Amino acid sequence: MNNMNLVKELMEDCEDRVTQKQLAIMLGRQRNPYESEDEELQKIISNERLSEHFKSLARDLDVVEPKHPDHIYKSHLDNRNALHGANVDSAKVNLALTYVNSFVNAAYGKDLLITNNENNEDWIFKVKDEGQIAAAASLGMLLLWDIDEGLT
Repeated sequence: MNNMNLVKELMEDCEDRVTQKQLAIMLGRQRNPYESEDEELQKIISNERLSEHFKSLARDLDVVEPKHPDHIYKSHLDNRNALHGANVDSAKVNLALTYVNSFVNAAYGKDLLITNNENNEDWIFKVKDEGQIAAAASLGMLLLWDIDEGLT
């Protein structure tokens, strides 16, 4: 309802610290202009540390381990390897791998396809045309909310 008086009243009446933080996260998600006198709550409302909170939650849920698109396709279970079949254009396969990789590993900051440079293969330059655009966008998705690593 965007009634700042009700928001202020609710935030001031709430005495449970965890509930206050959850309300602050909700205000931040809605980009509500409410300003808290509590510095920690204000950082949460302004989404200043959103990447840190997301990665912390991922660690708590034990889902931080990056996943390769083949893990999603479960292609290791299929003898035919449907995604890499003879009738499928390799550019389309690479494009599909790029998109799946970015959504599966979104905001974790690491993955096994684009940021994995152990073989000195840079995925962005390995693909062509639309694949390069998709790979650059996927890199942005991998580094979502991370202003420290994402900008470099």
